[in-house]
Amino acid sequence: MTHAQSEVKIYQDADAYMRQEKYDLAVDAFQYISDLPDVKYKSTISALLSKKYRYRSIDTYLEFEAEKGKDPLYYYWLGKIYLRRNILSKASEYLNQFLQMSEGMNKLDSYRQEAQFKLQFVNAAETSVAVTPLESPINSNFAEMSGVLFENETKLLFASDRLEEGKFDIYVTEKGPYGWNTPKVISQSPVEVDHLNLLYVRGTFMYYNQQSNQLNEMEIGAKDWKVLSAVETLDLAGVHHIYMNKYKTRLIFSKPTEDNGLEIFESLKLRSTGEWMEPVPISPQVSSRYNEDYPYLTDDNKRLYFSSDRPGGLGKRDIYYSEFDDVKNVWGPPINAGIPINTVDDDFDFRVSSDNEAVFSSDRIESTGDYDLFVLRVKK
Repeated sequence: MTHAQSEVKIYQDADAYMRQEKYDLAVDAFQYISDLPDVKYKSTISALLSKKYRYRSIDTYLEFEAEKGKDPLYYYWLGKIYLRRNILSKASEYLNQFLQMSEGMNKLDSYRQEAQFKLQFVNAAETSVAVTPLESPINSNFAEMSGVLFENETKLLFASDRLEEGKFDIYVTEKGPYGWNTPKVISQSPVEVDHLNLLYVRGTFMYYNQQSNQLNEMEIGAKDWKVLSAVETLDLAGVHHIYMNKYKTRLIFSKPTEDNGLEIFESLKLRSTGEWMEPVPISPQVSSRYNEDYPYLTDDNKRLYFSSDRPGGLGKRDIYYSEFDDVKNVWGPPINAGIPINTVDDDFDFRVSSDNEAVFSSDRIESTGDYDLFVLRVKK
């Protein structure tokens, strides 16, 4: 009896993990109670929606159609599995089939609301742009982040923990006649991911020095980098990710607060005195009770990109942008960048490199390992 009660408790926990979209935890829990009804079915769903087992064949779920095909939730989960794989036409087909079959079923109202919410993203998917991963040898089985394309997108600066997991070194590479050349390590010591800042400001490279809490200019050579003078700014102790404008007169950065998690602040350099103003939150529209990070301002000062884990997104962290209203002199409400920029996974650190390209990081289904670098291109 005690054993049976224990299995029921594990089943309840696993079921709760599924509702909370903690699918990796659900898979781990279900493996201890394989004899209970529906465990194999729910375990298969959790595995296909998890990060650890997401590359499994979808056929393992389709085998349940004969048994579950009359249950509307079978198509709800199938739609989510296809959305997990960025197969939008199939995701739309099966989520709509679920909505049709579940019409009038009050007990499925919460599932219907989520299906309708996901379909809004699918139906609004942007078709004028394409998102592709940077090929090997850039992306690897480890994490690649903080990409900076420069010199007409022929060179790339980025960070990776391929030498030692969790510790990020800085790499530089350039395009050869057959694609990207093998990246070379140029950093003198690894960088922590929370303070991983690579900036390209009007032809000058900068990085955040955690020891001095300053931005340092650097000169990139063929085999290493040379640290130049520190950039005169305000005290940057405790900041996470930083943007600086091309005139080096505006800083926008994320920093932890007591009430709102990571919040985005800005500071301006006074022309009259050369001093930096006290940092202030960039906008109450942008701030939330959740985490806003990785700010990036376009050169025309009209659009602020950032990542957030606030509710209402498509995935764990989504990329948002806010438009500046010149008439009211305020930032507008954040807009989710939508599909294909965002997925049900982590998407962050969006940086515009030209009128037609941007680079960002994601661990979506197309990634090789952990986080990978992806390029967004405007279709011709």
